[in-house]
Amino acid sequence: MSRKIGWLSSATAALMGGWLALALYLGPAAPPRRWPLPVDAVLAFAAFAALLGAAGVALRSGPLWLITLLLGAGAPLANTRLIGSQDTEPAALLPFSIVREGTLTLPGPAAYLVPSRSGKFASRYPVATAILALPIALPAAAGHGALTLRLRNVVEKLSASALVGLMLALLFLAQRRAAGTRPALIASALILLGTATLPILGQALWQHTGAALALAAGLAALGLPQGPGRSAVVGLCAGVAIACRPSDVPLALALPWLDLAKFGDTMPDSKFVSSPRISAALFAAAGAAVPVLLTLWYQAAMFGSALQTGYGAEATVGWRPPWPDGALGFVGLWFSPVRGLLACYPVLLFALFALWKSREFRALALAIGAQAALIGCWWAWDGGFCQGPRMIADAIPFLGLGLALALARFPGWACPARAALVAAAALSCATAMALTYVYPRRASFALFAQLREGRWAPRGWPLYAYLFAR
Repeated sequence: MSRKIGWLSSATAALMGGWLALALYLGPAAPPRRWPLPVDAVLAFAAFAALLGAAGVALRSGPLWLITLLLGAGAPLANTRLIGSQDTEPAALLPFSIVREGTLTLPGPAAYLVPSRSGKFASRYPVATAILALPIALPAAAGHGALTLRLRNVVEKLSASALVGLMLALLFLAQRRAAGTRPALIASALILLGTATLPILGQALWQHTGAALALAAGLAALGLPQGPGRSAVVGLCAGVAIACRPSDVPLALALPWLDLAKFGDTMPDSKFVSSPRISAALFAAAGAAVPVLLTLWYQAAMFGSALQTGYGAEATVGWRPPWPDGALGFVGLWFSPVRGLLACYPVLLFALFALWKSREFRALALAIGAQAALIGCWWAWDGGFCQGPRMIADAIPFLGLGLALALARFPGWACPARAALVAAAALSCATAMALTYVYPRRASFALFAQLREGRWAPRGWPLYAYLFAR
């Protein structure tokens, strides 16, 4: 009986998804015609379709990674609104420009655009995340609907949520390989509902969204058979992460490092042991070179130099010295009540500790630390206005793997440690879900306006600001 219900649920979800794709493709052809449903209704419709599909797959005992994908896409959609900023607007517009105009330029001027060599306007931010979202946005971009704000918001939200669902599915494969099925499922749920995945990555097309997807894909690729092919795929994932967000170099380098380390575990001791590693390094470098060189080509075409970005002079003068500014930023990225990853999502402390204790994956903990040290030197390490911490949200796939390792050892922990993890998980989920599903009161918005000057103020802690600000 459950299998029949599962097939029915899956079929219904497929029909709903098909209707939504058709509606996005057709859209309004002219001003007198209106978008067929309000934006909230469309997002709620999509979320329900994803959750129904996940239930159907579960009842049919289908692949767990598919359930993770559907739930990962449905949960961010369930708040039925777009939570973004002007930083994400170019990524939302680019799929339409690519498909309809055949160009990577955008109509301007606007605060998030800069003049290009051609006299048109280019995105101030890297464009790789928009390209990753293109297959999801294609039905709407290829349709005849007018590019209204409503349509753009719907397509951006659907694209971001789908990318997050794919990220979680790929991460689940890596978690299951490292820690087993049960810890992987619990860790995936906590990563979705108790970290920046829900209020940041799945809400809009941030640079972090594409980078996290690429890093999760790299972790999943490490499960492929050892050889040049795996090294090339891992390198490609690292290169895509860099293309999405160039400052993610420390995180991206950890992927080929793990790939090379695995060669050392399986090769016999001999004077030729370095040859497979050299070959793997070359293939990884070749894979990474493809997206990196395309990014450099794009920058040369748009800004006149391969090393010139849309940030302009800010890319140089925006960095601060490691001491004391960088050290303050490093501490703030972890412990600031407003922007601290561990202050808002304390369950990730267990993930960091598990990565550090793991000989196989310690490189990931070091990469996260190096990333935080680098971003701590950026003038806006707090990230401006956003739904909680986001500046090192790209590291969530690595932390998700660490969380699965921690949960695999959970049964053997002492009672105080187990209670601490449960409490941290509950607090993390409460924070992430409040940031996503609670619409702030006017007092909360007034408080947010002060956070730029008060990022160490305890009252800026998101759970307090969203629920108790007066």
